[in-house]
Amino acid sequence: MSITADDLVARLQRICVAIGQTVDRDMSEYRALIHANEASVFIDFRGDMTVEEIENFAWSAIHNV
Repeated sequence: MSITADDLVARLQRICVAIGQTVDRDMSEYRALIHANEASVFIDFRGDMTVEEIENFAWSAIHNV
């Protein structure tokens, strides 16, 4: 299968859009949950998303790439 330069450019543009859709620049809607112990600090910005919603979002982005 051969690919033309135009096909490659279109595919790269779709990849950039797919990656861009996974970015949320407005963090104000996410509440930060801070988990700390004597050895580490973990900040969780999942908001109200369930593990399943996060996995679905990730799989969609991966599929589009």
